[in-house]
Amino acid sequence: MKKLFGFASVLSMAMFLPGCGTDEREQYISTALDQINSAATNMAAVKDNVVKWEKAKDNEKAKLLKNAKDSVDALTKNAQNFQSIKGRADKLERPTPDEQKALVDKYRDRLASAIDNANKESMALNEAIARAEKKDKNSLADLKVSLQKAQGDFENLVKQR
Repeated sequence: MKKLFGFASVLSMAMFLPGCGTDEREQYISTALDQINSAATNMAAVKDNVVKWEKAKDNEKAKLLKNAKDSVDALTKNAQNFQSIKGRADKLERPTPDEQKALVDKYRDRLASAIDNANKESMALNEAIARAEKKDKNSLADLKVSLQKAQGDFENLVKQR
């Protein structure tokens, strides 16, 4: 789970998204940013539910795991949405070198911040799961499988680059 997101490659893909017009390219970049931020939010929600699950009474644990699983499903949806953005962008004309430089200059900090936040949430989620597994490994098995699927979805994006 250490590489839940290959965000360094996602960053470069998002910065150099092709397009036929600046507005369209910027829309793709903005949408990609939204998906990265949403993925970070969904990872935080999974982590929060896992942390609560550790401390919860037995009668509350099933609901917390369901909430965590719902957030993992949303994370998988982020990967699918990102894939869709990439697919549409790949069909368009590449930006000129000047346009590409302008986009990199304009979005570098926002993308780096979003990726940094997502990476921090990913690490915090991994730590929370590792702690929780020490108490009850079997109860988290389904959640971990779902997270690994989400991981695979994002890794497939990176490999397609």
